[in-house]
Amino acid sequence: PTPTRPPPRLPPPPPLIAINEFVPRPGHDWNGDGVINVGDEYIELINHGVVDVNLSGYALDDEVNIGSTPYRLPSEILKPGERIVFYGKQTGLLLSDGGDGVRLLKPNGQLGDAYNYTVVKYPDQAYCRLPDNGGDLDDWNQNCFPTPGLKNTLSGSISRPPIEEDEDLPL
Repeated sequence: PTPTRPPPRLPPPPPLIAINEFVPRPGHDWNGDGVINVGDEYIELINHGVVDVNLSGYALDDEVNIGSTPYRLPSEILKPGERIVFYGKQTGLLLSDGGDGVRLLKPNGQLGDAYNYTVVKYPDQAYCRLPDNGGDLDDWNQNCFPTPGLKNTLSGSISRPPIEEDEDLPL
């Protein structure tokens, strides 16, 4: 009998990292630092591929050659289906309320993903892809409920921290 050759090994699938959600005009303290400001703007990425991806070498940016300096992502492994959130306080990116772009650059400098938006109409207006976890990369919705690090949705509620009572004040 003639020995059979094993099938050739297929190359690994390409990494599929995408912008999944962002909020350019925060109305809540999303980063948990105690203040509501541009540091609470956020960009969420998702790995909608089937292999782990190291984010080292990727970068986030706004518009091409204007605006903020691109932010180089840290060396972090993102497993399939996992999300990671980058806040303005960390990235230094300033997303304009008057319209701007959000871009993900690949390690080779090529554009990996992008979305341009117009005037932000209200605080916490979230832009997200629906269905979540990839879907069609053009399925953007401009009226999402902010869900940094969680599955995208059109509705929800934001829990408020309890108000601490001051012992010196009469009830």
